[in-house]
Amino acid sequence: MHTRIRGIKRYRSKDRWYAYHRRTRRRLRSDWGTRAFFEEIAELDALAARQAQRRCVDSLQRLFDSFVASERYRDYCLHERTAFHAVMVWMSDKDAGINFRTIDRDFVKRLRNRAFRLRGPRFANRCLALMQVLLGFAVERGELCSNVALGMHHLRPSHPR
Repeated sequence: MHTRIRGIKRYRSKDRWYAYHRRTRRRLRSDWGTRAFFEEIAELDALAARQAQRRCVDSLQRLFDSFVASERYRDYCLHERTAFHAVMVWMSDKDAGINFRTIDRDFVKRLRNRAFRLRGPRFANRCLALMQVLLGFAVERGELCSNVALGMHHLRPSHPR
């Protein structure tokens, strides 16, 4: 019986035991429990930490966190802050880790359309409004040259007649 190691998954395939590092999704080459095995785990942990740090430096989540900590965020009413937070929670599953410097109009349009498809027109418009505000905040701080979300059209809700 082998002991469990946090972050390492063991599996058996074709009568042989393998292990892989979950955060980096790489298979470990060394035999289980050897000194080389633990050194390889340490190297992969360091690699995962560097990747996470690189992802977080210019991430959309970091921009949102700095926006929430700013005075400009407190100028919005409670209803708008709650709506912004709901959109960011929805985006955190898939889009919060992306680099906000690489965002273009196509990304904002795809995000708005996905929000429309999954949550409806009102939520899609809130999503677009959050992107306009966040990218405008980044422009004010000098982190971006221009706000690519400005001038994009909001979606109209369909009313049955």
